[in-house]
Parts: sequence; structure tokens; C-alpha cells
Amino acid sequence: MNATPRSLVVRTPGQLAAVAQRMVGYEVTRSLIIMAMEGNRPGMIVRVDLPDTDEDLNAVAAHVVPALIRHAVAAVAVLAFEDAEGESIPALESMTMACTGAGITVETVAVARDGMAYTPGHPFTDPSPVALTPAQSACFPSGPLASRDALSERFRAAVPHEVYTALQARQGHTTREDALSAWAQILTADGQATPVTDLPAEVIAHAALALAHVTIRDALMAWLTPGTLPLDLLPTPLVDALKATLPAATWAADPQDRERLRERVRAFCRCIPDAHAVPVLTLTAHLEWWAGDGALSRTALDLARALDPSYRLAALLDRMLTEGIRVGEPLR
Repeated sequence: MNATPRSLVVRTPGQLAAVAQRMVGYEVTRSLIIMAMEGNRPGMIVRVDLPDTDEDLNAVAAHVVPALIRHAVAAVAVLAFEDAEGESIPALESMTMACTGAGITVETVAVARDGMAYTPGHPFTDPSPVALTPAQSACFPSGPLASRDALSERFRAAVPHEVYTALQARQGHTTREDALSAWAQILTADGQATPVTDLPAEVIAHAALALAHVTIRDALMAWLTPGTLPLDLLPTPLVDALKATLPAATWAADPQDRERLRERVRAFCRCIPDAHAVPVLTLTAHLEWWAGDGALSRTALDLARALDPSYRLAALLDRMLTEGIRVGEPLR
């Protein structure tokens, strides 16, 4: 689930579809989208592949509706992106019935196809283009990527040879001091900081190898995502070392710092080969979840689980994303 900017207001089915694509992060195809609504203001959003069978329809409703109820969503818009005319109608009807049956008001039902959006069952209503006004576009830092696969490129790229060499040389030799010193150079929101890709390969290696140590990994996650793991649950000497070494978490309150930090951590991901990538991708997925970007969190998590399905932290985060758990909400 993603959350939309509070100032955003939509007026047409086309604007609603365009907002959905910005929130999901890429140009959506064959998808069913459920968006919480507060009047004309969109809220959190859920995207699933367009169901093809009755069994799939029931499974989607069983997954989505309880999450909406848990988050006290009172009204939604149900939107489908389809390739062939009419192929999304069964999914729209099924989700509308499921939401209505649960006491959730369905304020808008819309279909998007070939760059236009319209309300099903209203043939005399002119379709509206899937596009935002300049004011609406200003609510988002960038436009949607071309496809879902393009999201993966935010986290994976060709790894420099020097990093392979440094990882091999430092394996088993990374101390806590090495780890925190390396992460201090990554976790800076200073716009003038050295780009992550220009950091020494030894720094990249120490930062990656540190995440093999669960306590250090968890400490870094707590520092990265304030409010998710209390520092007093960690060993006091480690917390003292964090406070002495790492930059202050200005990104907790400053949106601009938060965007800089997220991009630096993604850039770090792109420097790490598969053999060491699972903890890095999982930590990054956790950061994106904390920042409210479900699409990027899911992408990083799927990459991690494809490399190692048994990694326990990734499995826990998978459950959190699947259940629509948000920051500060306990697992039940």
C-alpha cells in the first residue's frame, strides 16, 4: 500500500488513473486498483494484477477488504486498467460488491484503457485523458516509469569489479567500527556528500558485510527508520556507537533529506552483487516501507526473496506488506 499527498484533489476518472500510476510508480497495465477516498482526496492505494478467474477474484477480495477494514477506510474508488474492452468488468463488479458488503462506500468506479478513462455503464459520458494538471503533477517528485520491470533497475545494476575484490578481501574481517564508519558515509542526507558510487570499494564492502551480523543490521534499521524498533532493545554499547558515529536522522522530519537518503541507499544496493545482496535489499525494502512507498518496497523485497526465499526478515516484511501493515501498527 502507498499513501498519496494530503493536498492532492482529483476531479475526473482520468486524473484518478493518472494518480494511481504515479503512486504505483510505473505505467500500469491489466491491474485492479483500490484507492481510499476522503471526498475528492485519494488516500492509500492497493494494486493487484487483474484477476482472470472467479477463484482469483475471491482471493483478491479476501486479501484487500480486511486490510481496508483494519485501516478504518470508509470509502474507496475502484479502478481497472484493461487491455481489451470489457475484460475488467467482472473484477470491478466483484470488488465493488465485496467492499459494499463490508460497509465500505464505493464512491467511484472507473476503467482506463488506451490512455483514456471512463465510468462503466455511462456510455454518454465523455472519457477523460489519463493525465494530471500541472498543480497535481507538482505533488509528485517524478513521473511513472515505463514498466514494472523498470522499478528493479532502482536497486540492481552492474557491480564494479573493485567491489567484488573488496568483498572477498574483507570477508570475515569487518569490525563494528569498520561497519559504522562505512554506513556513516552512506547515511548522509547532505546534498554535497560524495556520491555512493564514488565511495571507495572498501567502504562499500564493509557496509555490505556488516549486514550479515543480525544485531548490527537491526541497529542500522532502527536508525534508518525511527519509530519502528526502539533503540533501548539493542545493546547499550552498540547504541552509544551509533550515536557517536552515524549522522542524526534528519530524514525523519525533512522530506527532502528523506528523498536524498532513500536514493543513496538504493545506489548502495546497485553496488552489491547477488551473493551479498539479500540483507541489503531487505533493509532497503524496510526503508521504502517506512517512507510509505509500497511499490518500491515490494520491488526490493521481491528481489531479495528471489535470491533467498528462506531469509527470515524478508519473510516477515513480506507478511507486513501483504497484510497492509503500516508504520507503528503491530502485527496481529
